[in-house]
Amino acid sequence: MDHGRMLAGMFVLGGVTGAGVMRVLSDRAMSALLAGPPAEAGQRLRVQALARQLGLSKPQKRQIAALLRRRTSSAPGDRAPAGADDAMPRKGLPEISELLTPTQREKLDRILRARGRPGLPPAPR
Repeated sequence: MDHGRMLAGMFVLGGVTGAGVMRVLSDRAMSALLAGPPAEAGQRLRVQALARQLGLSKPQKRQIAALLRRRTSSAPGDRAPAGADDAMPRKGLPEISELLTPTQREKLDRILRARGRPGLPPAPR
């Protein structure tokens, strides 16, 4: 076997191995997100969606997760039904928006308006 074929084989084997490892890691991450009671899993998915859409920092993710936990435990009707197209709680938006940077607030406002929902209230001064 010549070196070219051996190198090509190693390259293909490395790609297949890398794809397999990524699949396992992805499955583990999804399992961790969905673990526990449905309400908790829904909160984690909402925070993940916001983090991805707005580029949240780790402290912002923790603060928003805590806010969603408080809202869910105190008033179950405060949030929209969980769905792929609606990761935002209804009444928690003003509190969430206070945790965002001006750029993130603008992005969230655009997302809400694109979904046919009212935009964010004016920023606190």
